[in-house]
Amino acid sequence: MLQYSLYPQPIGNLGLSRVDVRDIAEAAAIALTTHGHEGQTYNLVGPHVHTGESTAEVWSRALGKTIAYGGNDFDAWEQQSLQFLPAWMVFDFRLMYKFFQDKGLKATPADIDFQTKLLGHAPRSFEGFAMETDRMWKA
Repeated sequence: MLQYSLYPQPIGNLGLSRVDVRDIAEAAAIALTTHGHEGQTYNLVGPHVHTGESTAEVWSRALGKTIAYGGNDFDAWEQQSLQFLPAWMVFDFRLMYKFFQDKGLKATPADIDFQTKLLGHAPRSFEGFAMETDRMWKA
């Protein structure tokens, strides 16, 4: 079994409101199967802001072992990623991570309120996602 001890994504220290993929899927299903969403853009968000360090801490708690944050070095991340991702994807991810490091990506109270109304429940937490993912990996 592979043992991971490093969270590699250089997402920075400003923070982003990590969204659970199930909330993305649920919002997409609602938008595609009900009226009134044509031409709309929705910010899909998580309820808590996470940095690279706090993301590693969430995974540490979920997995029951220490996960270290790989840091904010784009060049180191890029060299490692080019070993298993195509160059075009590494380029795109690097732009995204640069945005996260420079500006963050934090939900507003209005984003959370809108998503809660759209889904009929509060956004799922990244912590919950990590815990449930760990349970599925162990099943």
